[in-house]
Amino acid sequence: MSSDIPIDPYLHLAKELYEGRVSESDLPTITAGLPPLEKNLLDPIAERAERVAPVAPRLGWALTQVVFDAALSQNCDLSIRAMSAWCLARACNHWAQPKRAADALLIARRGFEKLNDPAWIAACEWQSNALAWTKPDFAEAVRELKEALSLLPSEFIPHCRLSLAFAQILIGDHPAAQENIRLSEEVYQARDDSLNQARCWLTLASSLRRQDRFDEAFQKLKQALQVFEQEKSLTDQARVHYQIALGHLLQADQLPQAIERFQRAIALFMETDLDLWRGMCLSNLGSVYLYTGELSLGDRHFRQAGEIFAHHGIPGLLADNLHEQGELNILRGMPHVSIERYSRAADISEELGSKLAAAVAITNLGKAYGQSGRYQDALYHLERAAERLRTLNSPLRLGACESYAAMIWSQLGQPGLAHEHLDHAARCYELANQKALLSEIHNIRAGAYFQQDKAQEALDSLKEALDVSIRHGNKPQTVLTRRLLGEALAQTGKYDEALMVLDQAQADASEMEMQMELASCLVAIGTCYAAHARQDKAQAAFEQALKWSEGILPEIEWRSCIGMGDLAGSRSETEKALTSYRRAVNAFAHIHKNFWQPSLAGSYLQKPARVFDRIITVASHADAAEDTLTFIELFKASTLQRQIVSDHFRTLDADSQELSDIEAEIRFLQNRLRTPPELPLPHRAGSEFRKIRTQLMEKTDQYDALKARLERRSVVNKSPVNATTEHFDIHSFREHAGRAVGKNWIALDYYLTKESITIAVLSPSRHEVWSTPIPFRLRMALESCQRAGYSTTLPTAEDLAILGQALLPNSIADDLTSDTYLLLSPHRELHAMPWAALHPGFTPEPLANLCVPAVIPSLRNLMVIWERSTVEIAPGREDGLAVGLSTFGGKRQDLPQVRSELSFLRSRLGPNGVCLAEEDATWGNIQHLAKGAVQGLSRFAWLHIASHFFSHPHMGRLSSLALWDGDVWLDTLRDLAPMPTLVTISACNSISSFIHEGDEHVDLPSVCLAAGADSVVGSQWGILDQAAAGFSEDFYSHYLSGLRPANAVVHAQRRLIARGKPVSHWAGFICIGAP
Repeated sequence: MSSDIPIDPYLHLAKELYEGRVSESDLPTITAGLPPLEKNLLDPIAERAERVAPVAPRLGWALTQVVFDAALSQNCDLSIRAMSAWCLARACNHWAQPKRAADALLIARRGFEKLNDPAWIAACEWQSNALAWTKPDFAEAVRELKEALSLLPSEFIPHCRLSLAFAQILIGDHPAAQENIRLSEEVYQARDDSLNQARCWLTLASSLRRQDRFDEAFQKLKQALQVFEQEKSLTDQARVHYQIALGHLLQADQLPQAIERFQRAIALFMETDLDLWRGMCLSNLGSVYLYTGELSLGDRHFRQAGEIFAHHGIPGLLADNLHEQGELNILRGMPHVSIERYSRAADISEELGSKLAAAVAITNLGKAYGQSGRYQDALYHLERAAERLRTLNSPLRLGACESYAAMIWSQLGQPGLAHEHLDHAARCYELANQKALLSEIHNIRAGAYFQQDKAQEALDSLKEALDVSIRHGNKPQTVLTRRLLGEALAQTGKYDEALMVLDQAQADASEMEMQMELASCLVAIGTCYAAHARQDKAQAAFEQALKWSEGILPEIEWRSCIGMGDLAGSRSETEKALTSYRRAVNAFAHIHKNFWQPSLAGSYLQKPARVFDRIITVASHADAAEDTLTFIELFKASTLQRQIVSDHFRTLDADSQELSDIEAEIRFLQNRLRTPPELPLPHRAGSEFRKIRTQLMEKTDQYDALKARLERRSVVNKSPVNATTEHFDIHSFREHAGRAVGKNWIALDYYLTKESITIAVLSPSRHEVWSTPIPFRLRMALESCQRAGYSTTLPTAEDLAILGQALLPNSIADDLTSDTYLLLSPHRELHAMPWAALHPGFTPEPLANLCVPAVIPSLRNLMVIWERSTVEIAPGREDGLAVGLSTFGGKRQDLPQVRSELSFLRSRLGPNGVCLAEEDATWGNIQHLAKGAVQGLSRFAWLHIASHFFSHPHMGRLSSLALWDGDVWLDTLRDLAPMPTLVTISACNSISSFIHEGDEHVDLPSVCLAAGADSVVGSQWGILDQAAAGFSEDFYSHYLSGLRPANAVVHAQRRLIARGKPVSHWAGFICIGAP
């Protein structure tokens, strides 16, 4: 450097600024008196700023800040002002001060645009995105860096390419990133620039780490660290320590080393004034402390990091901090807080285009929903995350996602699926060389083993999990494992040993402030004490568990209250027991309300069903009618309510080729099984047919699983929550019933257990409860009705009398008139009852002659049907849609009477009515009508279909209606929404149900009610073609004259009874829904 260049005054002022003896606000005045700033002075100062950046980046900023202020205060020419601003921006980026960099670049870019200098405009774009991880849109950063590359001065190209590579890493484009790293490294190698070559290795390590290739990443980092130490580049050394620590954190295998590396990085970042990088270290160090069980220490680090991130306003780092707060609150048992944090983190990551970060946040969001008892939501998020992670080549994160999914399936009572996901998780962890998290797999697998009655395998898994978690220093996982082990020992009757383990888990959970684990331990301890008849200690444990869980952890709250209720019951304190059961049921409702898929709800309810059997029996024996009714209603048919009140439950899976392929295979196998009836029975029962049946079962299971997953993927539960769907209130029901049908009604709400039938009676003026045992002869009568649904053997007159005496209390005799609506809400096997044909004990007359029976899924469901808005201008009753098919081309038995049935309906149709008969009775034509007007099919008053209906014995969703162009499955029928308010199906077994636990139906009436129908009329039994046609004509004669659907059904039945027709002609018909 020439000695006559007056650089010293600039260097002196920069040092004063760096050391705080001069403030930034003083610079404009001071720099005006400095020697004139020209290019020969600017360049060496800028070079010096670059040289000091690896050791003292804030000093580099001070140098360029002085130059920049001099250019402005001395009113230098435009090129000097623009160049000094650009140099300042570059120094600010080295100092990790993106806001300062952005302000300087705004001035630099304006100057270069006026100078019409595209190369330096491109240099501005490079510096604008040099710290891509601080930008609000990673994909945009990639685009801008690519554009800049084509115009940059050659000396900057490898630097810009390295910036581009990191931006591509952020959006998950690792192949492109690694290619750009390779190209940059070649240039640096040719220039003999070892420092920047090592920076290439540092960037490559970041890519490898995000792909879970930890060993390769560590190797590159060690290589880079040697160079950085030789070059004395403190900032780069700190970044290496940070990345090594991050790798150990993600692997969770060497936590002490992770802590030591983070602390070294923090010290170096403090020494070099890199506050933003220090914040990232603090944040990730906090995550390490979560693993080691030092939650308060982790929280403190997260708060410190959050303050730094908020000051700098970096979206990506704020998302990371939110994510870590979510994890902290998961461990503390505050899932509602975690859900809010993870949701915000996922949204920010989505906006940034950070695919991996978004997928990880969504994974953990699913975990948080699972912890809060919202299992349907949990599966939605976990399956969405898994789908993304499979495309991002991240086996470690995918393994965690699969592990959480297994946990949810285990909670849902499906151990087979849990094991399947755990096998996937184990393979992922093996690919990622992840051993520390295997304890999580062993824990979840143990739960699945217990559900399969494999107690020893479960205990072995838990002991292995405990060994892994202790060996790797994962204290929260150790607490969880001890608690699970204690619960497992209690299940096998080893209560003393269980208490020892649980006491240790409780103490550790308390020390670490793990609220959920503490509450779970207390419930398990209470259960052990209760089994030992140490009631005071059991009561205290349950009360403490409730204190920690009430309002935030419904699963634990539910179990705690049930435990206290059972204790009170054992002391014959019935009122105290019922008080606890009420609290339990309210907690349970928070879990139950989240389900909208019947199969998921039914699967989960298998275990709670046993508890409801018990508490409903207690309430009925105590003559607590209101409690009994409330308990019954909160257990029944919850998912249908969600579907009735929402229009968000139609799936968009037509584009799924996989589903279409499975559907085609199922139809092919079904056709192969449809042999002519005259074919000899031995042929139909041969090995080939058995093989086809087995294949068909496998394919239907695949279809069900895939269809359910597609439903969850495309449907978000947005059903409005209101008092009707949340709770059941007797006063509210009476008000609804009064508005809908007046005062002449009575409701019977049933609950069936193996030992007894409970009947809750509700009328406009009273409510009461009845309970009757199930003796052998009543059990036989119940079974006869079950058989009637799939055979030609119907219940005998004696069966009907026995059932009537048991199911229709004598107390309702005075309430019944021929116009009284009897609202029947069956449960379990009672759905097979031919209600109209039952003979009550107080009269020899069948029920159809005594009142107007109508079956309802539940009283709450009836209320939401009554509440559901209807079209403003109701269609005239003569404006219906009749669809019928009498011939089936030899594939099925013809139904000749359908022709007369359709002829009658056609004669009663109004000007806006439509009849689709024979070859016109196609799915395509029905769909055309559904899509041809704004109101869809709801512009018709009714829809009548006369054809064959096939009830699938293993899977309700594959039950189907036969049309001219093929069978239409239930899944497809719901796409006709909104349906007319009345749907009638003139077909055998059209009302038969596939019922999951909790009275969760997958059947034709449920589909129609969810799709907009208020009432569905059909038959529970196989019926003669002629009887069906005759009943339909009678029914529509009454309905079109103005009667309600249930009234029209019973009038048609009364006419057939008066004519002496056997029960086979009329008893199977029923109206479901609004009467």
